[in-house]
Amino acid sequence: MKLVKNTKFATALAAAVCILSMFIGTNKSLAGLAKRVEGQFYSGVVHGTDGYTQPSIDSQLQVSSDAALGLVTVAKNYHGLADRANDVASVRDMLIRSNRIDEKSDLNSALSPDVTLLYDAMADEALSERDRGIADAYYKDFYSAQVFIGQLAEGYNAEVANYNKYANSFPTIVFRLFVNSPDSF
Repeated sequence: MKLVKNTKFATALAAAVCILSMFIGTNKSLAGLAKRVEGQFYSGVVHGTDGYTQPSIDSQLQVSSDAALGLVTVAKNYHGLADRANDVASVRDMLIRSNRIDEKSDLNSALSPDVTLLYDAMADEALSERDRGIADAYYKDFYSAQVFIGQLAEGYNAEVANYNKYANSFPTIVFRLFVNSPDSF
């Protein structure tokens, strides 16, 4: 009890408890906020006060990768398209296996031109009428999903930017040590 009666010690102890509380509170708060922002990549971005939630980027990546797989399936029926089809299949497989948002973004950016190159090569190939119609439908689905992903990414990236602005502001930045920012798409 003598230590607590010592004014200097009591003041130092109170200051240490305050700093530790701010450190723990800031990191816990930021971790929850980061989890909520990152969760919007998988569950959709909530808009405004009306609570409308757009489809998730992750779900549109699945639509896009399914369409890419459909193109690959059609292309593999034609010997002249096998190499391009394998390129698309390889990037697509990496995309669907990826667990990191920034990596998914990079792989999606790589998949898009590969799919376009495959589709353009299919236009030069003597496809059956049935396969041409199927390829056109898959490419339309792929392209539509890519456009939608671009629109969704704007909202998601705005949420990430808001998080980063808050996390890098004073006094939050002083007490933030162990919380990583959500990845942009």
